[in-house]
Amino acid sequence: MRIVFTKTRLWIVGSLFWTGVAAVVVGAFLSPCEIPGEKPQPAAAVGAKQVGDSGGKAGSPTWQQLAAVWGLPLQRALYDPPPKAPPKAPPKPPPPPLVVKLLGTMQESNHLVGMFSVPPDSICIREVGQTLKNEPGEAKIIAIEADHAVLLYNGEQRVLTLEHGH
Repeated sequence: MRIVFTKTRLWIVGSLFWTGVAAVVVGAFLSPCEIPGEKPQPAAAVGAKQVGDSGGKAGSPTWQQLAAVWGLPLQRALYDPPPKAPPKAPPKPPPPPLVVKLLGTMQESNHLVGMFSVPPDSICIREVGQTLKNEPGEAKIIAIEADHAVLLYNGEQRVLTLEHGH
């Protein structure tokens, strides 16, 4: 019984296979095909305008237009723009004013000392090498003479002269 069942199954599968092959062959002969190298001829509707070889469908590119696009180089030349000039540094602000005043000089055991008016409203006595508080910063005393004192303030030397007549 088993052999009969197997033979029946083989006949059914074989019949289905050959029926499918026949359907594919008939479908291939009945469908329109395009031959490579020929332009397909669209079926024209009744009353429709015939389009010549130059235009194709409205808005679609021609083979010459496509060939021109295909011929374009896709890689552009490398270009490094010149470096931008660094921005100019803003002008250096003027140094804050020196508000220290020389009030007098005194000789004390072979060296001179100075009496200075220092903000806020105080008076101090200093010798060479010491510093004076200024608003803002500090001034270092470089030299003291009988009528003037030389201070170093913000990297610049400033000369304070003794005011006569007070």
